[in-house]
Amino acid sequence: MFEEKSDRKKCFLDHANGCYLLGPTGPTGPAGPASIQIGGASAVSFDEGASVANIGTEENVILEFQIPMGPTGATGSTGPTGEMGPTGEAGPQGEIGPIGLPGEIGPMGPTGETGPTGPTGEMGPPGVPGIAGNHGATGPQGPTGPTGEIGPTGPQGATGVPGEMGLPGEMGPTGPTGPSGTSVTILGSYDSYSDLTREHPTGSIGDSYLVGDDLYVWSNENQTWNNVGMIRGPQGLPGTPGLDGETGPTGPTGPIGPTGLRGATGPTGMAGPEEIATGYFVTYNSGFPEGGFAVHPNERIPISVEAMDNTSLFTLENNTIRCGKEGVYRIDFIVSAEALDSPTFLKNLDFVSIGFRKVGEQTVYAGGSVWDYFSPAITINGQGMFIVGSPDDTFELVCFSKKTIYLESPKLEDTLSQSYFVNPVVSILIQYLG
Repeated sequence: MFEEKSDRKKCFLDHANGCYLLGPTGPTGPAGPASIQIGGASAVSFDEGASVANIGTEENVILEFQIPMGPTGATGSTGPTGEMGPTGEAGPQGEIGPIGLPGEIGPMGPTGETGPTGPTGEMGPPGVPGIAGNHGATGPQGPTGPTGEIGPTGPQGATGVPGEMGLPGEMGPTGPTGPSGTSVTILGSYDSYSDLTREHPTGSIGDSYLVGDDLYVWSNENQTWNNVGMIRGPQGLPGTPGLDGETGPTGPTGPIGPTGLRGATGPTGMAGPEEIATGYFVTYNSGFPEGGFAVHPNERIPISVEAMDNTSLFTLENNTIRCGKEGVYRIDFIVSAEALDSPTFLKNLDFVSIGFRKVGEQTVYAGGSVWDYFSPAITINGQGMFIVGSPDDTFELVCFSKKTIYLESPKLEDTLSQSYFVNPVVSILIQYLG
């Protein structure tokens, strides 16, 4: 319903919020901005609400929109694709009118039903990147791939600096009895080597003959008789020194005789034996307790160091020596030891006795025993020969005294040398003869 008055005001009663009066035209407002641009739009979560902000200046407006994302509607069925119509001519560009003030943002309306899919439009500009989704769960492990080829062997590392010599370890238990070895049998004697070879051109393992004071042993490997050295018994007690005789006058020097004729060249001698393999083993006083290192009856004598092995034939392990080749060997040993003093000297008890044998057997191949007459450490010497029937045979130096003996020598730090060759308590020399 309308009602006209003289001032031509009109009341519009059809507005939902009441009645408004139309007044006279007001004065012209200030000039709007010279340009308006859309700076961009970004999607925000539904609960943040829509907003617009001028990120430019009042004269050059740049609008930045933030538009909340609505819930995703159900996907509608795909409609048929329409035919592409002809492109119309572009109309003239209209002038840009003044920008009105942004109105208040109304409440978000309910999501409408999804309409049918329209025809595919042209590709629009790239949209704002969406928020990255969460990482998916790790998938199951794939099957193991084939084994790669073995790489080349790396270069040999440098040899490390040898460590300091450790203290002798405790004596280990006696090993099991090994197979019997082969002994050496002296079958006779001859005045010369030619007499021996004439009567016995060949022999068997263990056969031996004396030629003078030297013992010749048959070597199956070389098929010859090897001279293993002079055979002599233990040194006897020193005799009473005789009286010194008067020195006789010096006789005149005789004339020099004429030079004799050169004799004919003798026949070529037999080939000499192969290189003699030698092993040298030492135990030295590396800080023994006061009174010496105790070795009980039937225990092994400790052997600390393999000082020399010119052919790598010997192996020192757990105070035993293994000779890695079958054949005949010679052994010489020296041990410095003492027995505890008894109140009175007992001939059947106060002595040091040491022997060299194959592990697990009782046969002694070299040994020595010396009474201890209330003296400091005494020296026991032993020498002999033995046969190795298998490269796995091992040998040991054993205390055969009825009482505990004590290995003793001056301490290394009390000498003027740092070499353990100056204070050994045990020295062992083994030679391979063939």
